[in-house]
Amino acid sequence: MGSSGQLNITNMRKILLLIAVMLFITSSVIAQKPSSEINQTRAAISSTGTGGSWNTTSTWAGGVVPTNADDVTILDGDTVNVINGTGVAESITVASGGTLRIYQTLTVDAASSNAGDLKVQVGGTLVLSAGNFTNSGAITIAKGVYMSMADATTLTNSGTINITSDSNQFGALKLNGTYTKSGSVSVTYGRYVIGVSFGDYWDLIGAPTSGTDAADFIGANGDLAENSGDYGIGPYNNDLHTWTTWSNANAISNGDLTSGKGYQMATTGAGGVMEFTGDIKAGSVNIAIINNDAANSGAGSRWNLVANPYPSYINANSGAGTNNVMDANDDGGGNVFDTSHAAYTALYAHDGDGTYTAINNSTAATYISPGQGFMVAAESTSNANFSFTANMQTTSGTDDFISGDAMDPDDRAELFIGLSQNNIDRHTEIYFLDQVTNGLDPSYDAGTFEFENNTIFSRLVSDDLGYDMAIQALPYSEMWDKVIPIGINAMAGEEMTVSVTHKTTPADLKIYLEDAQEGTFTLINNEDFVLTPTSDLSGVGRFFIHTTENALSNEEVNTSLLNAYKGVDNNYITIEGLATQATSTEVSLFNILGTRVMDISLDNTTNTQTVSTNGLSTGIYVLKLVSGQDQLTKKLIIK
Repeated sequence: MGSSGQLNITNMRKILLLIAVMLFITSSVIAQKPSSEINQTRAAISSTGTGGSWNTTSTWAGGVVPTNADDVTILDGDTVNVINGTGVAESITVASGGTLRIYQTLTVDAASSNAGDLKVQVGGTLVLSAGNFTNSGAITIAKGVYMSMADATTLTNSGTINITSDSNQFGALKLNGTYTKSGSVSVTYGRYVIGVSFGDYWDLIGAPTSGTDAADFIGANGDLAENSGDYGIGPYNNDLHTWTTWSNANAISNGDLTSGKGYQMATTGAGGVMEFTGDIKAGSVNIAIINNDAANSGAGSRWNLVANPYPSYINANSGAGTNNVMDANDDGGGNVFDTSHAAYTALYAHDGDGTYTAINNSTAATYISPGQGFMVAAESTSNANFSFTANMQTTSGTDDFISGDAMDPDDRAELFIGLSQNNIDRHTEIYFLDQVTNGLDPSYDAGTFEFENNTIFSRLVSDDLGYDMAIQALPYSEMWDKVIPIGINAMAGEEMTVSVTHKTTPADLKIYLEDAQEGTFTLINNEDFVLTPTSDLSGVGRFFIHTTENALSNEEVNTSLLNAYKGVDNNYITIEGLATQATSTEVSLFNILGTRVMDISLDNTTNTQTVSTNGLSTGIYVLKLVSGQDQLTKKLIIK
């Protein structure tokens, strides 16, 4: 074969090699594309001029329902409804004069815009999974629904954005990115606030918008409660441990409502929607908190009122999400949550009826609604920062502090014990978890709110520090053999009922209420304990919850009616239950070497008495109480 033939063969080989390379590259690109985009061509689709349902072919020019590979335009004069099924698009443009109403879910994958009228209606959601969004028209987000943008994207606004709520449902706009605006446009959040006729209680609210002028807020909301020139809005003053209200002059001098700060608010009548006008807070918010009662004098307070600064829900605790309020502020450093009083490592939500509910990492997944305020205890006597971050935002949630799904049922069980008397219903919460002890576990145990009259609570099973506990977390593995002290504050002459108000414990776990004074066990799994006290009940020592697999009889009652503890801040031992004794109580205290360092007698005329620990060295001691046949021995730590 001649040289020309050899050249042709060489060229042919080069061509074949080139074709092979091109085929490989093409197959690789195809393999990397989402399956939904293979065999799809990105197309521009517009409405027909008549509008209609998103999933109806006659709504679209060309008679094809949009896919996630299509750029969709809703033309001037057209109204398109996402109804009777969900909708998808690569991008969406609502032209000036066009209307998009979303009654179900619409998911958009790229940068989009609205120059017309975009409404997320009840039952709908708008999910922007990627890309920026520009609004020069009107956006309305109804109660109980949301508009969500992908992280690190930008919302540019030169139009209007209105978000609404009622007493049970809150609209939300989730933006973990950047908010920019042009001109003097603003966002309005209509936030429901309870009224003064609702049991004469107030709501705890913060601004879900930033840059909200306080005086303008008062002027724009005619239903805000008012009395002699003072309006139904004001901050909590922890210098003086008092609630305040503002006059218009106060509001003017304070300028904008501070993002992340809570205020007490009330409307006239039974409640109404207050309009907050400002911008969207898209970044982190730090609000200064302080302990003004470090010496526990009672003149000031360690409590601070803070609030969700975003127009979206945020995760309250670890059950709700990795990025949450509890974990972000529980640094263990003693600056944010009050670690000296670690039982207060929790969020305290006002229920609207004068009571507070503790929320921490023991409680079920909890989401804080837009603008919702709550109390936290600070450690530092100088300003520390309580932090909110944009990645706490979530689309979950339906109401103020409504619990979501419980955590893994394989390693948790819940038991709520309720007390009802004189039309007042309260409960204390007990959780059985894997990662906790019988003593104080900060962020899992929570004391009752200090300024609330609590009718029922528990005390720590081990190392009682005198905290009345709203939440007590105990080891899951010990659930079948546990005795939990229960405190009850009840009035004489009024029938009271103790019952299980909620439980997720195993069906065969027996739950008994022991009345040590009367020498009885009552199985309260399905039967209430009913008592009309002949005298006022107060504190602990008489009642205990037993969780067991065994049946208990009254003959087995042997729990001491006496109780004792050494408080965190106190230089004395508190002894409770003395009035239940027929004789005086002998008090003995022994050091770690077994040497008796205290030996005194207390009479039974006063139920609670104290014994000074002044002059005693720091260390571990054993306390022994003896009154007739009733005895109690406890370990105490004196610091």
